[in-house]
Amino acid sequence: MHLMRSLADSGCAFNRKHITVGSCADTPNYAGGFHPLIGIRLCEENLRTREILEDTLTHELVHAYDWCTMNWQLSDLRHQACSEIRAGLISGDCRMAMELMRGRLPSKFGAKRIEV
Repeated sequence: MHLMRSLADSGCAFNRKHITVGSCADTPNYAGGFHPLIGIRLCEENLRTREILEDTLTHELVHAYDWCTMNWQLSDLRHQACSEIRAGLISGDCRMAMELMRGRLPSKFGAKRIEV
């Protein structure tokens, strides 16, 4: 995976042992997360498709990369916002199909075209 290689090239030893998969039953809408002391945690009950798994892993790897290469401070909300924007864009998390699947857009969104 390109992000894993980029982490290694940046001096961050990050490999499969830094990724765990397990239950996150106490956080039902949570697909995964990153913490510098723990690594990446993927939530088995919310990774219903391969695409969701890949997008979530990519999203969390972007956070790992940002933390490693940009001196990301967990307590700085600007750092968190920037990393979330980057992770959302790079991982595909912001695709319209994902928003429709989450129920965040009306099902008829985009059905009307504007004639020019």
